[in-house]
Amino acid sequence: MTSREPRVPGPAAGVRRLRLVPDAGDDDPYVDIHPDGSATLDVWLARGPRDVHFSFPLTPAHVAAAEASRLRAWAVSAVVYAELAVFAPDARPSSPPPECARAVDTLLLGSRAEVEAFLTEQDTARWRGQLAGGLVRMYAADARALEAGRWFAVEPSILSEREAEQRRRAAEEERRQQSAAVALGTAAYAGALGRREDDPVVQALLAGLGGDPVVAEHAVGAPARLDRHLAYPSGIAVVVRDGVVHSIVLHVQPTPAAPRGMTVTDLGAVLPGVRPDSSREEVRAVLGDPVRGGWSLRADTFAVGAAYARVTWSRAPGAGIERVTLRAEQVATTTDPAHTTCPDCSTLLVRSDDQATGGVDVDATVERILAGVADGRLDAAADRVRPADLRALRASGLVARAECHLTCRRCHRVACLTLHRDGAPTFAYLTDAEARRHPREPVPPVEQWADAARVAEARAAMRVVEEGPGAWFLLERDGELYLDARYSYSAVVDDSALVRLEPAEREAYAARGRAYLDELQEAIHHSAPYQSGSPYHARNLFRGADGKRLRDEVTSAVWAHRSERA
Repeated sequence: MTSREPRVPGPAAGVRRLRLVPDAGDDDPYVDIHPDGSATLDVWLARGPRDVHFSFPLTPAHVAAAEASRLRAWAVSAVVYAELAVFAPDARPSSPPPECARAVDTLLLGSRAEVEAFLTEQDTARWRGQLAGGLVRMYAADARALEAGRWFAVEPSILSEREAEQRRRAAEEERRQQSAAVALGTAAYAGALGRREDDPVVQALLAGLGGDPVVAEHAVGAPARLDRHLAYPSGIAVVVRDGVVHSIVLHVQPTPAAPRGMTVTDLGAVLPGVRPDSSREEVRAVLGDPVRGGWSLRADTFAVGAAYARVTWSRAPGAGIERVTLRAEQVATTTDPAHTTCPDCSTLLVRSDDQATGGVDVDATVERILAGVADGRLDAAADRVRPADLRALRASGLVARAECHLTCRRCHRVACLTLHRDGAPTFAYLTDAEARRHPREPVPPVEQWADAARVAEARAAMRVVEEGPGAWFLLERDGELYLDARYSYSAVVDDSALVRLEPAEREAYAARGRAYLDELQEAIHHSAPYQSGSPYHARNLFRGADGKRLRDEVTSAVWAHRSERA
């Protein structure tokens, strides 16, 4: 038998029919308000060949609440209908389930807190999440607010199709106007980017920044480039690199050159709608979504007119925006000029007058790098040449380039020192993305270029015994075997767990070889080792106090293994 809709009569003469949900169908619950002021909540159901009619008396207070709140009206319609159609399909109009009267009174006469508590209880205990799910599906309501029990927060989402379309068009027009305002506000700055400092366009911009700038010059990297920072009392700093305007930094928080930072008016003149205390969500609401790949833990990069703006928030909770960097290209692809004077990594390079070494004092630079690693300011990349090995490896003449990468824990730039066999050393600061793109040259076996102590250290280190491509590495150290097993979950989790093989696992490996390791990796993967219920969760050595050191050792061992095979 095919389902059918009940035959619902129209309202009688003088009766006003109140629909409880936007775009309601004829068979949806409704309220009939009679000329004498009495009212009823009416629900019609088709049961076989018969139409069944339930009617619940309402007071003027019930009706007023339904008319005043779309959430209350939607909820009473959904809950009472489901009670009669799903939970009590055999109920009779003469004796409806008492849950119906409770729902009507609670949802229409209860306080907001009582309504939210009732809906959360119903959704959890009886609806299994489908009550909230209906709001999300029908009206694109905020699922996170509903999960938190804030049902009234989604009330503005309960719209008819016509209202939703009107709101969408209004939002599009607001975004268009906002984009036009931002493009206008940034136009003068965007026009200066990429021009020489003596260009009339740049000079006109500088003249309008107000006051005399504090000028600081920095030689950065090797070969050296010259950065001139012109910091104005307005909080705006212009960075000129090798004579060309490289970027413009809006220092929202106070700096020595701008003790008051930037005011709401100052910042709003450049980025209309953005305030110094704007949150990440508020900035995105004004500037749109960040460009692809243009976000990090504390910063977002947006396309603004003819430029890109990288908005960086302060580390202190609730402190707002720290700075905005305007560039002609995506700021996320190059290091932030605000980090040029980072106290933890800006002085790593030691210069000399020796032109044969490109003006780089290699020994002194390496010693500064080693000191930074030792005191925790820098993290040495485990898949690059160790800083202590650079000089011996270059002296061997076995590689065209020996390169180490050091990540600064304060500013997160990657300092890159490269010793070339056929040229002068180079030193540069890179973003993480730039560093990953640098080619890795295989390193010859340590016996071919290192001294006896370094060879002994390498032989005592963790080494790869064999691998299951893309799935696992079996490693050995001091007679112990370790499995680095990859696991993933959807697109959210992609990592590996390091487990020490127990005696029974070693015996199984000795008997069955790679086939057993394939099965063990599968078992680890399917156990979801990132959750405490997995038997491998507690065994994962990466989770322990030595997790970072062990991860670096595994990375180094894998890199050495692949260098030997190259």
